[in-house]
Amino acid sequence: KLDNSLSFHCLRHGAATNMIKMGIRLTTIVEIIGWTGTAMLQRYLDTDVLEVEKVLGAGSLMEQ
Repeated sequence: KLDNSLSFHCLRHGAATNMIKMGIRLTTIVEIIGWTGTAMLQRYLDTDVLEVEKVLGAGSLMEQ
């Protein structure tokens, strides 16, 4: 039995997020996971704060 804190939702969310970070195309991720379109994928993606800081050229958001 899986730990209560771990669910298939968590696994799917993590897999989708990691595939995005690896540079895998959205359409490929959708096909691998079995969704019918990219709309569901958008719900699973995390915003990577460090990536946002890098893109914006900002200092650490934690210092503000």
